[in-house]
Amino acid sequence: MNHYKLREWQSSFARAQRKNDTLPNKPIYPTWEQIYVEDSTTQAVGSILSNNPRGILWYRDELSGLLADLGRYDNKGSDGGDKARLLSAYDCGAWKVSRSTKDALHIPHACVSIFGTVQPDLLPSLFKHKDTVSGFLPRFLFIRCEQEAPPLWTSESFDGEPADHIHGFIHQALDLNFGPENSP
Repeated sequence: MNHYKLREWQSSFARAQRKNDTLPNKPIYPTWEQIYVEDSTTQAVGSILSNNPRGILWYRDELSGLLADLGRYDNKGSDGGDKARLLSAYDCGAWKVSRSTKDALHIPHACVSIFGTVQPDLLPSLFKHKDTVSGFLPRFLFIRCEQEAPPLWTSESFDGEPADHIHGFIHQALDLNFGPENSP
């Protein structure tokens, strides 16, 4: 919904309240189904999940940026709340979000998968001891890929058979049925 329509509804609602008239119907917000998000906050991920019951993939080319941003908008600057929230997304746990500035959200099955890359030498600075004991770090699967030789520059784009495999995989995953109690 655009802001103009929302403001228009708010003013007509206020006029109707003053006149004790029939209140207008609140506009319906359009839903945007997303498969993945990129540059996002944990709070925004909650809003996105409310419209995407199958869950989402949180992709960040440099995972160090995603991990550094956790807690960025917390007034204490702590990443504990964001990491705890993501811990419950590992097994598609419920998220209940109540903020004074937004409508409350209840997401029965918040399923978030994080995908990206990180330089191996950065790992010790990105994760703390408490990330290990809390279970945050063990929820990551790290794969180290080493090239035998530097890749040659090519103007060929990523298409054809490899892209078809990835697209096919995504469509197969989206065609999967929900589990018990509509869990992803």
